[in-house]
Amino acid sequence: MKFTFVSPDGTETVFSRDAVDYKLLKRYSGLFEVPVEFLEDKSPYQHGTTLLPGGTLMTPRDVSFDILIMALETGTTTVTVNLPSNSTSVFGDAVFGDMIFGDGDSEGGGTSYEYSTNLNLLQTRIYNLARALSPLEGPGILYYEREDGTQYRLNCSSDNSTLDPDERSDVHQKATIRFRAQDPFWYSGTPNIATFGASTVEFFPFNIPWYIGSSSNKQSLTNLGNVAAPVDILIWGPITDPVLTNATTGEALTLDLELLTGDLFRITTGKNRITALYTPASTGVEVNGQGYITVGSKFWLLQKGVNAVTFSCSTFSTGHGASVSWSDQYAGVF
Repeated sequence: MKFTFVSPDGTETVFSRDAVDYKLLKRYSGLFEVPVEFLEDKSPYQHGTTLLPGGTLMTPRDVSFDILIMALETGTTTVTVNLPSNSTSVFGDAVFGDMIFGDGDSEGGGTSYEYSTNLNLLQTRIYNLARALSPLEGPGILYYEREDGTQYRLNCSSDNSTLDPDERSDVHQKATIRFRAQDPFWYSGTPNIATFGASTVEFFPFNIPWYIGSSSNKQSLTNLGNVAAPVDILIWGPITDPVLTNATTGEALTLDLELLTGDLFRITTGKNRITALYTPASTGVEVNGQGYITVGSKFWLLQKGVNAVTFSCSTFSTGHGASVSWSDQYAGVF
């Protein structure tokens, strides 16, 4: 398994069990746990409490794991460490403290390392890590990848990562890395997208790399997560009064608007992220589009499992279309 943190400036820092700079140790938390708060009411002489309607709320998620910052370089035969079969290991076949590291098998075949006492290298790696994890730069993205290659992501910021003064030498430093996510949900590593109608527009509205799915006026969209997932909708003209309906829930989003060629309308759903933005091609200026959404429209979510989604309108011309993009959403991951 491994973690990768992408800083706001795009810097990637990888923590893995086979790393030569930031080696991931075995202790970690905040993956499977579901951080919740219960809003309850208690009456006099009542046994227990009463859970208020909608009173189960997710709270911010805290993720932490231990790493070893190392200043050892592989590739020479200066020192060879042969671990006995009964050795006590902290990660793989390795130990730390006053020793350097080997990853030999149960028979004790070690790996050769250069025993570098270059304290400057260790200090540089600590400095680079502190700079990459600075919470003052804003939130980044933490990717968690399982052994089978499945990847999840979490929008979060570094939160008071610490160095262990009792586990350090000229060539290693143990540290605890901590992240805090105000949005406590994990999302699938690769977002999904489905397109509706005939599209000749090459347009990627978001910063995450999307992949293009099939094009149709009715599709089955699958949320593989364990909670309902918000969606990002993009509609482009020429089209009049477009409607996107989640037939599984019976909820529809309807626009009272004629979109001309090149006009764009973006909608995002989900708690604390509802937006409606209209960009006419004539001005290129994005404006608030809430007034074009009809009364009774619902900013629907993709429910767990398969959702039947349809796209319809009053009139349209060649080149119109819509896309629905989403990430599978998880309250906790393994």
